[in-house]
Amino acid sequence: MSARDALGVLGLTSDNDPGALRGAYLAAVKTAHPDKPGGDAAKLRRVIEAYEVLRAKPVDEEAPSRAPEPRSARPSRPARSPAPSSQGLEITPTEAVVGGTRTVSLDGVGEVAVHLPPGLRVGDLVAVSGVAMTVSISGGQGGAIVGNHLCLTIQVDRAILASGGDVEVKTPRGPLKVRISRQDAARNLVRVAGRGLPPRGRHDQGDLFIKLEPLAAEGFETPARVLLRRFAASWAA
Repeated sequence: MSARDALGVLGLTSDNDPGALRGAYLAAVKTAHPDKPGGDAAKLRRVIEAYEVLRAKPVDEEAPSRAPEPRSARPSRPARSPAPSSQGLEITPTEAVVGGTRTVSLDGVGEVAVHLPPGLRVGDLVAVSGVAMTVSISGGQGGAIVGNHLCLTIQVDRAILASGGDVEVKTPRGPLKVRISRQDAARNLVRVAGRGLPPRGRHDQGDLFIKLEPLAAEGFETPARVLLRRFAASWAA
């Protein structure tokens, strides 16, 4: 790939600004990543190739040639940035909130321990053994991450949903006592400011959203209980 083609791939007109080159590269990686709509492995490889071409040959093809600078006057070469990986890194909502350490399997490398800082968001890049892995966040018993916010679902007594009250909520940071007002109960949703993802980089502090569901009353059969009762009856027969 020529330097001119590489500039076109990254949407640049010049590669004389290392900061602009790095920014265009990271933006192109997110767009071309196979996990993104319209992205695929071939586009990602082309973005990587373009970046390597421009980084190895930081010369604007449109600029006139110059005599080489004396060795002592040449600026030091910037540190080599991690190359993006076609693999994604899926973390849990708990890891997104408080961070942690886990072992990941990296193609061509094997099992690698990676440190997860608190406050990772979807689309962030984490350096693992010289490559940059794009973060995604799963959902499950640990809740879900929506933007900067942590979303949990809890079951509460029907009396609290009727008149409000205090409940203890299990969060990634530990138990949290939450006051439910009548207005919260009426809309089945509580918002606790500042209890979501911590601020990180350009990202703001998030909030905690708690969806309220009524606790099954004694003698009230949920769909799961109905199925279990039918199965037990069939097995006994």
